[in-house]
Amino acid sequence: MRDASSFASHPKQCHILTELEKQYSVQLNEAMEDVSKIRLLVFITIGYGIFFVVNNFLTQNLYLLPGAHIVHLPSGAKLFIVLVAGIIGATAISIVGVAYGAFVMFKDNYLLVGCLGVATFITPILSIKVARNIQAFEDDLNGLTSLNLLHLSVAYAVINSILHQIPIYFLTQQPDFINGTLVMFTGDITGVFLLLYITRTVLKVLRATGKM
Repeated sequence: MRDASSFASHPKQCHILTELEKQYSVQLNEAMEDVSKIRLLVFITIGYGIFFVVNNFLTQNLYLLPGAHIVHLPSGAKLFIVLVAGIIGATAISIVGVAYGAFVMFKDNYLLVGCLGVATFITPILSIKVARNIQAFEDDLNGLTSLNLLHLSVAYAVINSILHQIPIYFLTQQPDFINGTLVMFTGDITGVFLLLYITRTVLKVLRATGKM
């Protein structure tokens, strides 16, 4: 059996072993990162799914009241998740949206469910990009100004309402595209601004008190 001195006398063998160790280390780190991403995806999907179901349960009767669509908090939750978790967050909320559409909202209309799933994935990513092009900001919510929040809210509301209402208009019997878009726009812009503003305020308070 060879000892360390025998490898030391063969520099090429030592170099090959070193390269193999490096490749193994890189592959191991990549595998661990993939596992972490999958865990994060599962965690966000379950967490947002629970929030979505609870919110729908608590507000289902409120939608019968005048002005109930003025604030739609799940829109703010979606944008917050993607601000924090990026593509993984967008994938998670899209999975929840597709599941809700396929099993509850639009049963048997799989083309519409697929279109809405893509819209749900694209909207927060594109909204953040548009808002950043208007005025740059970091991912740290604590650093977002009220103007940043306004840009994010408007961008999300415009993109989300249009990308969702177009397939709904063409693939369902809903005839009123303009009214549906305006209702969705109003709920989105207020929901996004309100939830992000509250989240930013809470983070500032926690940091000021030394709890973060």
